[in-house]
Amino acid sequence: MRKAYDAPFLPMKMCNFASEKADKMDKAHFSLTHLTTALPRAEYVRDYRDTARFTSYCAQCGQYGRRWSCPPYDFDVEKRVEQYETVVIIGTKITFEKTLQQVYPTAQERNQISNDAMRYAGKVMQRQHEKWEAQYPGSYSFISANCFLCGDTPCARLEGKMCRHPERMRHSLESFGFDIGKTATSLLGIDLKWARGNELPEYLVLVTALFLPQSYMFNGDLSFDTPKID
Repeated sequence: MRKAYDAPFLPMKMCNFASEKADKMDKAHFSLTHLTTALPRAEYVRDYRDTARFTSYCAQCGQYGRRWSCPPYDFDVEKRVEQYETVVIIGTKITFEKTLQQVYPTAQERNQISNDAMRYAGKVMQRQHEKWEAQYPGSYSFISANCFLCGDTPCARLEGKMCRHPERMRHSLESFGFDIGKTATSLLGIDLKWARGNELPEYLVLVTALFLPQSYMFNGDLSFDTPKID
């Protein structure tokens, strides 16, 4: 039996290893640092969710209705959220080497580096969350807005077909109306950084979450692997 948390939310914790070097990328060299915290689901919904605001942002995105990982959804979002008791928030900080923090000739070059980094981090966390879901049966993960399970193949939703990987595909917190900026700043102590012109930011942040059912008494500890990502 796991020890129940004693406070409304658990203090932020650093993962067991400081960072993992993602040096397989052709252009981008960076490290990943994971921070975690946990709080009751009811509190997270009350203080960090604005469904109307953030789903309206999703509706303005070019992927809206084009990916099964993006809204509009064919299930009841409220019922999906309400069945869980505890939310574990994981912030993955992608810190670029100093040599990359420069002004690039074009925004396209800058975007390529940041997109490669986010893609790598997304794959790392996809594998990590699958491990945690197996460790906590009945849990549900919220990962990245971008789904990478089909590689470069367009989503089956474009052809009016069902998802090719429904057992693995997950949604993002923001698509369910959660405020990622506030989550990162208030719960993880990380301010989101944005590119300025053609300059790469010091770091990027990927916020994911593991929603746990009432049967688990979460004590704030998650084990992190150093997965091998191709």
